[in-house]
Amino acid sequence: MMKHEHHPSHPRQIRQRSAELVRANEALAAEIRERRRVDRARQALSRCNQALIRADDEPQFLRQLCRVIVEVAGYRLCWVGYAEHDEAKSVRPVAHAGYEEGYLETLRVTWADTERGHGPVGKAIRTRELAVFRDVTHDPDFAPWRAEALRRGYAAVVGIPLLSGSEVLGALAITAAEPDAFDEDEVQLLRELADDLSYGIVTLRTRAACQGAEEALRRAHDELERRVEERTAELSRANTLLTREIADRERAEAALRTSERLYRQLTEGILEAIVVADERGRIKLFNPAAQRAFGYAEREVLGQPLSLLMPPDDREAHEQALRCYVETREARSIGRTTERQGRRKGGEVFPLELLLSAIELPEGIVFLGAIHDLTERRRMQAMIVQAEKLASLGLLSAGVAHEINNPLAYVANNLAVLERDCRGLSEVLDAYEQAHPALAAARPELAGRIDQIGEAVDLPYIRANLGQLLSSTRQGVKRISGIVENLRAFARLDQAAVDRVDLQQAIADSLEMIRGQLERRHITVEQQEGGVLPVVCAPAQINQVVLNLLVNAMQAIEATGRGAGRIEIETRARGDEVILELADDGCGIPEEILPRIFDPFFTTKPVGQGTGLGLAISHGIVADHGGRIEVESTPGRGSRFRMILPVGGKGQGRGQAGRALPAGDGRRSGDQQPASELLC
Repeated sequence: MMKHEHHPSHPRQIRQRSAELVRANEALAAEIRERRRVDRARQALSRCNQALIRADDEPQFLRQLCRVIVEVAGYRLCWVGYAEHDEAKSVRPVAHAGYEEGYLETLRVTWADTERGHGPVGKAIRTRELAVFRDVTHDPDFAPWRAEALRRGYAAVVGIPLLSGSEVLGALAITAAEPDAFDEDEVQLLRELADDLSYGIVTLRTRAACQGAEEALRRAHDELERRVEERTAELSRANTLLTREIADRERAEAALRTSERLYRQLTEGILEAIVVADERGRIKLFNPAAQRAFGYAEREVLGQPLSLLMPPDDREAHEQALRCYVETREARSIGRTTERQGRRKGGEVFPLELLLSAIELPEGIVFLGAIHDLTERRRMQAMIVQAEKLASLGLLSAGVAHEINNPLAYVANNLAVLERDCRGLSEVLDAYEQAHPALAAARPELAGRIDQIGEAVDLPYIRANLGQLLSSTRQGVKRISGIVENLRAFARLDQAAVDRVDLQQAIADSLEMIRGQLERRHITVEQQEGGVLPVVCAPAQINQVVLNLLVNAMQAIEATGRGAGRIEIETRARGDEVILELADDGCGIPEEILPRIFDPFFTTKPVGQGTGLGLAISHGIVADHGGRIEVESTPGRGSRFRMILPVGGKGQGRGQAGRALPAGDGRRSGDQQPASELLC
């Protein structure tokens, strides 16, 4: 009975036990396969180390290593890729073994952080860490290569970085035919294998570099020995020639030093400025006279272009002419004296006279320029012209004054008679008005006619304004007489060359000459008289200086565009000097041109509106009198000119006293009687 009850469960126990045995057998088989795979990996590692020892070059070593991994370890495919440092960060396959069938050509792997950089090779290079893809069928990062991998039977892939210190050389990629083919022990062995591979690559590269360096050094040593032998022979031959050449050169240098010393003494001793330049226009010699003329030291200009000494507007034409002569040997200015313009170190442009010569030397053309500064000559010419103008102006002024003064005397006499007769007529009209009632009673028609005539001529108006009309006419005649006197006083042709002059009178005469212009420009003049003594001077010249200063002040005020202005004139004594100070509220003078305002021909006015001689001539006149002119100016606020003269003339009157007229009422012998005196 008991046996019958347990019979149904016996087959079930057998089946369960059989299943357990099957599972145990499979586990054992898997463990055996894993152990075999690990053993193969160890064998591959050992074989790779042996290959490293026997390897002669890098490509051979890489191919041998891939073949060992595939044949010994039993993997499907093994390949090595190097990391490129191009813009795409691509990976270049350099060796492979196993079942490849064109797979590497389809990879297009990169180690950039892009879709094709997320595979096992790109990730291993980028992260410097081992990357295991245990099942390529389902791993999303392997999508770009999945179809080609499955077609070739690849199921799992591991990417191992090849490291050399901080540098990533590339990666080792190993492909297996089964999923989950890489356990921890196997991965560790593969990591060691990759480290050995990296070491082998670096070792082979170092060995190749050393061999290359040794070979290059050997070739360089052989070449050096050959060249030393050749050079020794050449030096032996050259030494003999050099000995003779040194002797010849020493004799030539001695002669050259003698010639240069003579040449320098000649150029330094000559009064003319001498400038020598080569065919490129570079200055080679600059003698002391040239240094004085242009203001440059010799060291500042040697090697500099000649255009440094020219105004900017002339430089382009100079360079064209230089090129033309060097090319054609034709020039109109060679061997001729011409007038040009030069430019000093401070920027001042000045006239000069140039004699240019061209000298042919073995090393090329040399240009020699002999230069004469024409500034002083032009200044003297301008002074002569101005003196001639002043003489002509004096003659003209005297002639005009004489021609006007005579008829003006007739007008003044007639005006005096007219005033006397008008007073008589006025008395007659008074008497008539008293007799008018009697005349109207006796002769009403005559009285009526007289009333009509009086009404027609507006007799009441005539009687009321006739005196005023005559008075204003008399004032006009006196004004004309005063202008004539000022013309004659300004010219001073009938007075000695040197006189004792009242500066107040000189100021009054000059103001009278431009009074109309001042009034039209609404410029007021304020005078402060300091009770100064008369000054020994040339009256016409001092009048010209005062007039020039007044005109400059008026033009400075006009330049502001305000339509009005003020001029202040002050005279005062200081010891044995007299000071005339003239200030305006005009545009002022910029600081950078203030030192040049007394230079001849320097002007800031537009072309045609100024000669640039007014202040230069004034400065010369005051200097000739033993005085000086000082100027202070603030742009936008005005200028102040100060003329300082010695009371006794140049040298305080010594040598001039005999020519100075005694102080008096200012009348000169031979003066015509002024027309204004006839009205008194």
